[in-house]
Amino acid sequence: MSNSDAGNPAPVVNFDKLVQRLDDAIAALDESRDFAKLGKLPRLFDIVRRVLLQPEGCLAIEQRAERLEKAGVFLGTDWADPSILLPSLTTFSLQSPQADTVIIEGLSELRLLAVARGEYLHESMSAEQAHHYLTQVLAINLNMLFGEAGEAEREQGKLALVSRAVVQHVATQIGYEHVIDQLIEEIWRILQQRPIQVSSVRQMITQIALCRIDPNVDLGGAGQGAERLISSLYGPTQACREDPGIPVYQERLQSMDAVALQSEATGFARSMHDTGLVSPYHATFVRHILESQDALLTEALGLSSTGRDCLLCYKDLVHELINEASIRKQPKVFMALR
Repeated sequence: MSNSDAGNPAPVVNFDKLVQRLDDAIAALDESRDFAKLGKLPRLFDIVRRVLLQPEGCLAIEQRAERLEKAGVFLGTDWADPSILLPSLTTFSLQSPQADTVIIEGLSELRLLAVARGEYLHESMSAEQAHHYLTQVLAINLNMLFGEAGEAEREQGKLALVSRAVVQHVATQIGYEHVIDQLIEEIWRILQQRPIQVSSVRQMITQIALCRIDPNVDLGGAGQGAERLISSLYGPTQACREDPGIPVYQERLQSMDAVALQSEATGFARSMHDTGLVSPYHATFVRHILESQDALLTEALGLSSTGRDCLLCYKDLVHELINEASIRKQPKVFMALR
């Protein structure tokens, strides 16, 4: 397979037919003699790549992991014995511009996922060992879970979607709780840079919040530093502390007096400066005071003296930006305005 072909997106296909082609390719590899298996791999790898680009592709490969290995897909490669694999090397393989390297690494991760979930009793690795290995892989490759594309992924093109799909499938099946401390550390590292695009950070915080409220997830002592991050999005002030939902919060705003509104404005500004994140409740609050209490806007945005001067000079423009941001549901613009 050429590298240029590897970067092309998979065409829309009938998934069942594609999986049938995968099964046929696995059977062909299995039936061939050892010296002839190498010649069967290009077709198999191409089909695997196309399968992994489909929504249920990773699961389909995981379910066929044992058949793939026994057919000889890892024969004669560095991935043949999973007990000697090093998690630290997975990043280089998953971010490789070589399509075959990415595909065989993805196959290996999905093989170990099948082992970890007890679907595949492997002779050289236990379920516990596979689970431990995969948690390390997730911790090392956090950027593939939620991070923005780096230089390596840009060089990979669409092939990077295969790597992300595999890592995200493993995380979903293994559980984010096993890497939650690393997630929190990564979030704070990103936020210290005060990025404009924070969708990946919001996704990470949402996953942490879901783990904390899931009764089936035992975090133990992990995730203790998550409260500030979660509250910055879902409960930055007293009136929205329990994350009541936007409609309920709007009703509460209608009944607030001047003192309560002042307290909310101060709370939102403090949270925004603390984390660099802007809650949807903050956007709702700013839209509310813009209609009747725009004197609180300076406080709600946490403006510096320079920011106050700019607000006075460009008040109409600022109001227009806020209204447009509210319509487009882009509260991050409030960070820029300060």
